Parts: sequence; structure tokens; C-alpha cells
Amino acid sequence: MKVLVAIKAIADPSVAVRVLPDGSGLDRSNARLVMNPYDEVALEAAVQLREQGVAAHVTAVAIGGPECEAVLRTALAMGAERAIRIDAPAGPDVLAAAAALRAVAIEETADLVLTGKQAADDDRGDLGPMVAALLGWPQATAASAIRVSDGVAYVRRETDMGAVDIAADLPCVITTDPRLNAPRFAPLGAVLAARKVQITLRAVAPRNGTAARAEHYALAERQRECVHVNDARELVRALRQRGAL
Repeated sequence: MKVLVAIKAIADPSVAVRVLPDGSGLDRSNARLVMNPYDEVALEAAVQLREQGVAAHVTAVAIGGPECEAVLRTALAMGAERAIRIDAPAGPDVLAAAAALRAVAIEETADLVLTGKQAADDDRGDLGPMVAALLGWPQATAASAIRVSDGVAYVRRETDMGAVDIAADLPCVITTDPRLNAPRFAPLGAVLAARKVQITLRAVAPRNGTAARAEHYALAERQRECVHVNDARELVRALRQRGAL
């Protein structure tokens, strides 16, 4: 079984985000790129499947310019055997990204596509479902447990109303929830070895139609008022005074 893991290089979430003065985008001039933490969970799941003898090969794929290759090398150090960068310096919209991942999944004859349930920078969680739709494959989202046996992926999904157990025939797409595992730290030897691995380059095929784009960025206004209450009655009274109830 071949597993393809889609990862995203994002600005380090521990660093404060700054908006460009004209609101046209985010200031990434001093931002360090790291792997989306939700995708780290997906990569760890793929490596564990290989260690269990279920998967034979794990490939990591990212979309972006040369600056995201450091994140791909982190994926190699964590256990991926190959890395593919889909060249898109400006960053494609999510539908173009999904189409590019579909093409790679077909080219690599992947049996399973894994990715995080969302991106930590923009909170979008539509990439996995879009890839599944374009491929015509079944999907399972927010997986907190994965077991693959006899061509079927058994997945426990986390929902607002509790956990749901489902089964999806391979090939399929699964997005991962942080409760699935704790990603490993890459050992120093693996980090050094990953620097020497050749990263495969692919191009984004142009698509028809207008791409979705962000028109303006702004920092959210902070609520500075803070009211302390001693019990539930005071809370209800305060909410009524402010017209919230």
C-alpha cells in the first residue's frame, strides 16, 4: 500500500502575525516556516502504518516555492521515504491545490491520501474533502483512530456529538485529528541524512475559472472589557444587562 501525505508549510504559530500596512496580505519577511501541526499527525500516522507492515511506502508532498523544502526535509527526517514539491511560488487557491494533489495521487498510484483535518494558519479544512471529491474516492475526516485491513480503512471520527466508527474502501482520503497520535521528534542522524535527499519537483497545471483570493487582511479587534462574576446568577444578570439574553 502506498501512502501520500499532503503537508503545508505555515508561518510558525508561536510568532505573532503582522498584517502589511495596506492590508494586502501577511508580513512573512521574518517568519520561519514550519509544518502544519495537524499534518504532522497525518505524517506520523503514515509512518506508523509502514512500521506495522501495512504500508509499503510513504511520500510527503507540499505545495509552494523553494522555501517550503525545509519542511519537506523535516518530513523525510520523520520517516517519509520520498518528498515531492509542487511548484507554486505564489500559492494556489485551495481548489487548484486539490487538483494538483489529485494529479500526484494518480501519478504515484497512491492507495491512501492522508492530511491534517485543517490548517493552523487559516483554519481551512476543505483540502482533504476536495481531493476526495476530485478523485472520486471515499473519505473520512477528523480521524482519531485508523486501522487498515484487507483493503478497508476503519476510522473513528471525532464529531460534535461524539465518536463515530466508519469503514471506507481503499483507495480513500483521511484527514487526521490531533487525538490520533503524538508526532515523533526526528533524530539528528535522520535530519542530517534528509539534507542529502533529492526532492522531486512537479508543476501546477493551470485550470479554468477564477481563483479564490483574499482581498483584505486585518487584525481582529480585542475585547478589553473583563467582568468577574462569583456564581451563575451573577453571570445571567450580567448577560441580561448587556442584551445577550
